[in-house]
Amino acid sequence: MINSQIKLMLRVAIISVIILLPGMSYKAVAQQKIDPTLEVRREFDGRLTEIQKSRLNTNFADTIANFNLNFNYSLFNKPVKDLYEFSPLPSAQIERKDKSKYPVFYADLGLQIPVNPHLDIFYQPNLPKGLSLILFGKHDSYLGKAPLENGMYLPVGGVNPKIAAPYYNNSIGTEFEYSWKKGKAGINFAFDNKLRSYYGFPAYQLEFDGIYPLLPVTPLFPLKKAGEYTNKYMLDSLSHTSNTVGGGFFVMSVNPSPKAFNYRLEVEYKQLSDKANYTKNYTPDPLINIMPYTTGMTEKYLNLKADFGPGFGEYHKFLVGVNFETATSRFSTTMDRRNLTVNPRYLFTQNRWIFEAGVKINKWWEPTNEGFNIFFKGTASIELIKDNLWFYAGLDGDNKFLTYRDLLSTNPWAAPSSPVKNIKIPIAAKLGFKGQVLDRFSYHVWGGYTKFRDQIFFSAYDDNALYGIRNAFLASYAGQEKINAGAEMSWKSKDFEGGLSAEYNYYTRTDSIPSYRYAPFELKAFARYSWRERLIFEADLAVRSKTPALPKGFIPSPPNGTNEYFIKSFALIDLNATYVYNKRFSFYLKINNLLNAQESYFTNYKGIGINAGGGVIITL
Repeated sequence: MINSQIKLMLRVAIISVIILLPGMSYKAVAQQKIDPTLEVRREFDGRLTEIQKSRLNTNFADTIANFNLNFNYSLFNKPVKDLYEFSPLPSAQIERKDKSKYPVFYADLGLQIPVNPHLDIFYQPNLPKGLSLILFGKHDSYLGKAPLENGMYLPVGGVNPKIAAPYYNNSIGTEFEYSWKKGKAGINFAFDNKLRSYYGFPAYQLEFDGIYPLLPVTPLFPLKKAGEYTNKYMLDSLSHTSNTVGGGFFVMSVNPSPKAFNYRLEVEYKQLSDKANYTKNYTPDPLINIMPYTTGMTEKYLNLKADFGPGFGEYHKFLVGVNFETATSRFSTTMDRRNLTVNPRYLFTQNRWIFEAGVKINKWWEPTNEGFNIFFKGTASIELIKDNLWFYAGLDGDNKFLTYRDLLSTNPWAAPSSPVKNIKIPIAAKLGFKGQVLDRFSYHVWGGYTKFRDQIFFSAYDDNALYGIRNAFLASYAGQEKINAGAEMSWKSKDFEGGLSAEYNYYTRTDSIPSYRYAPFELKAFARYSWRERLIFEADLAVRSKTPALPKGFIPSPPNGTNEYFIKSFALIDLNATYVYNKRFSFYLKINNLLNAQESYFTNYKGIGINAGGGVIITL
């Protein structure tokens, strides 16, 4: 009984990720990860434990250009992914088949120091067969400070002070599904409310004549010395808030006979309201006219998707996919964009072979331009040793429809004035092999090549370019090529599981400028030990190499070879201990960033350093 209840706790954490509308920024913390492969009325691929990062959430999984070849092959949920992830085959993670009863209520309440409260609530009633209802809510916030970039100002007494860096994320939503013998349909709704402060650079710092005021200054408001900060001003005058509301529905066939007609129809709608507050410097005099400046963005997004086609015999299918996306954005002017892709393809599955071949016919429209593309799509996989060794190769391409909401998902400090355009990927090729031994050890080795015609980059604003700050980021686009290779492995036994993943990427830009923000090397590992399923100990490691970044003061980039700047490498170690008191209550303690590493993914923005806390998980 205890074992069953333990497994239930993680099941909810996993589904809290997938129940959100695609693309909405709801990320489950999943403090207790006892069994990462359990299900709640649906099938899930096995995933390795997600490594927790600093509570500032400065690392974001890039969803901007994440399209795959119908499969998910990664063992790890990487802290920072490329904007395009090519995943041609099922996870190499060994899948478990055990299932348990479904929880009715689940809550995770926690608090970390510096002040970081979080709450996850999940409710799934037991309904008649064929019906599924999920209700969820989430709160996550940070009320502490973060260190400033070294050398950005003249510190008092040689001390590099910290700056207030508050954020919050609130989400609520629901999902309802109805299933029958040969199909399934569902509707969903979600609302997401976020705030991120522009803490990465002292916004009130004006660099002239050695004067460094840090707060709004008037003749009635005395000048502050360097290093003097408040917690309130970041929320009042240097914040970036966004609200996203959306919903959708789907209907699809399920497990039809080989000769049945396959279909899936999806409709998705999202509406974003975004507002960024800055401080505008109107004169070079720090005692005069430092005035607030507010700008915002609204965006309406609609996505219509369909995939349908017949089966022929036991091994053959012909499918046609249609994907239409449209976005209407309003900044200083209104911009309408549309993207249509039709993907006819042939699928062959027989014994050890999986083969797919087709084309993507793409037409896109933008306010001042339009275009047409044709991409080839093909994959092949062979099972060399039954249930133990597979080899695969794949080629794909896409014109990924990018929205401003996607920009914020990747970089919450992106400016509303950032240009938005599609990411064109003419070629994405990958080959590799995976295998497993005795249902315990699994491995995956791969290599690949990707060519981007318009890859996205983020550069900090010049100090005098806009709003008088360097906190916000401007999106820019350039051609890029990537050659990568990687390997990952995992081990599972009754009481212990662990995994290791490493990937090397070689980037080149067509303009010979360094591919800033994209790390050449990343490593990730985890270990988990369960003592009698009463005490669970976890350790996570993430390493990111030194990463090129634009120097402060250049937009969008410095001249080739001039003032090259790097984000330093760092290693993150997180520890977690969970005590299972009974089938209803579990308690956990955790330490994040044990080495107090200066975690950073964007220029000027650092993580909070070492932090610790605990919480309780309630399952009823």
